[in-house]
Amino acid sequence: MAPVSWRRAAARVLLLAALLGGAAGPLAGQVRDSIPADSARIPRTRADSLRADSLRADSLRRDVTQRYLKAAAGGDQRVPAPSLLGAEGPKPAGARWVFPRDSIETAMAETVGDLLARIPGVFLWRGGWVGRAELPTLRARGATAVEYLLDGQPYVAIGPDSVAVDPAIMALSLLERVEVEQWPGMLRVHLFTRRHDRGAPRSRLGIARGPGQFARYQGSLEYRRPTKLSFGVAADYVNTGADPLAQTASDYYRNSQAWVQGAYRFNARSALVAQLVASRPRRLELVSGFDTLSRPLDGRRSDWQLRYTRLGREDGLGTSLDVLAARTTWSGSGVDQGLTQFGAVAGWRSVTSRAGLSAAWRSRWTRLDVRATAGTVLSGAAAVDGELAVQTLTGGRRAWWGAARGSLDLPGHFRLGASARVGKVAAVASDALDQPQRVTDVAGTLAWARPWGEASVTLTRASAFRPAAFQPYAQLPTLAATPATTWITGTGRLRPFSWLAIEGWADTPLGTKPEGQPPEHLVALGSIHTSFARSFPSGALDLKAQLGFERWGAGIAGRDAFGLPVVLPSAMYLRTRVELHLERFSVYFDRSNLMSETVGYVPGLPMRSLPSVFGFRWEFLN
Repeated sequence: MAPVSWRRAAARVLLLAALLGGAAGPLAGQVRDSIPADSARIPRTRADSLRADSLRADSLRRDVTQRYLKAAAGGDQRVPAPSLLGAEGPKPAGARWVFPRDSIETAMAETVGDLLARIPGVFLWRGGWVGRAELPTLRARGATAVEYLLDGQPYVAIGPDSVAVDPAIMALSLLERVEVEQWPGMLRVHLFTRRHDRGAPRSRLGIARGPGQFARYQGSLEYRRPTKLSFGVAADYVNTGADPLAQTASDYYRNSQAWVQGAYRFNARSALVAQLVASRPRRLELVSGFDTLSRPLDGRRSDWQLRYTRLGREDGLGTSLDVLAARTTWSGSGVDQGLTQFGAVAGWRSVTSRAGLSAAWRSRWTRLDVRATAGTVLSGAAAVDGELAVQTLTGGRRAWWGAARGSLDLPGHFRLGASARVGKVAAVASDALDQPQRVTDVAGTLAWARPWGEASVTLTRASAFRPAAFQPYAQLPTLAATPATTWITGTGRLRPFSWLAIEGWADTPLGTKPEGQPPEHLVALGSIHTSFARSFPSGALDLKAQLGFERWGAGIAGRDAFGLPVVLPSAMYLRTRVELHLERFSVYFDRSNLMSETVGYVPGLPMRSLPSVFGFRWEFLN
């Protein structure tokens, strides 16, 4: 007889134990339970099993129901979250563009650069499709045109490119809100990480696929309590693969990003928040023959932040104090850098007015940064605000500026706006030899608004400036100095029906056409948005279809290594996006370059033909 393996022996022992247990169960039931007289027709084993199964099912059902009701109640309960530092109101009408989480989800945007491209007057130097550099410029100011803040603290350029921040690196899924302030000749972009403010935990899952092995995976989990410890974690991974039509894999891009936050709320007025935003981008070099078109990027960036906030009142009015510390590091591409920041922000706010004073010390480039801000609303029809800033830069340099703006409501649904910025600013703070330049920028706006339509015209006078070139584009090492230029910008929005909206803007210089930004730039967006209210009165189903249009005229992009101008040909792009929402579940399809345009936003860097992304997102509140 062949020996019996230990696995077969163990299986037989388990089978015997199960049989004995099944027989013992009814016997034990006969002793413990009294069987009604009319149950004699039903086998006792069946009666006992029915009773046991019923009890288990009912208890599970009650447990699930209680959890669901508790989560539903928590979803309606608001929990205090740390205030938005740096974007405090009130501000004059038209002073900023706000993209909350809902707008970000439906804004025909895969990157922060896509959001900035919707701001009137902005031209986005796209290096290609998703993953390539996306560097915005305004009024041909180059890398100086935009400054970024992450949760109220400067998000500085560091690493191989210490001139300009590439917004393509920051994942939109990690952000809860984006606010863009526009001054004449400069944009200030406030990036706010995820901010859950409900009693029930919130989680999110997203998956997207596209051509050339494109893949994006997103996930987040957040839990906030009224007091004591709260936390949030999120991750975003994107891999574009290679262009299927390319002969090499040089279009490859990959980025892994993570956000981790812990908060401890001592009471309703004070809290301590610590967070980390980390990214691991890898972008290969783009070459054409012997020429480098786009430089590579491979490294790790970490932004650590620590913030203590205290409010004078629970509703946010009155005085406030924030003490900040941050550490930014970069390692890779042959560069290892670190930057430490310490600062404090004191503020006061009422229903109609605000004032603030901030001071920050940094270990690199901008040693000291002191700013004072103030704003008020006058009689509901007028509003003004302004700021005064002084910076001490490395190399004994000093920059300063004063800025003010205001708006006034006029009869006939018209509004008048004005803004100005005067001072000395440095094009490259990280370059000790780059001396601050004097700027005198002014702008005036006449706007008209009704519920079904809006229109505005803005005249901007930007002073002469020597802009800094964008580091990723090796074939354009310099930008010519920009003379004083007057720009005219028109914006409009038409909503003839509740389900149809058309909006857009056009921007062009008057007279001299500076280099670095194309003239005759036009952007338009049409949207169809319906919730099928007659068929689905609950509003659970929502459909949005968008068609985007962009066109610009031929101009001069920059200068090559010999100082000769490089022509940027005229081009036209179409993009479409369709989204279907069912409660908190959404499916979307995004396709770019519908006309297979070969001319790129940057000379020598063509866009992909008909690239598309298909994905879904699912958010849970439980």
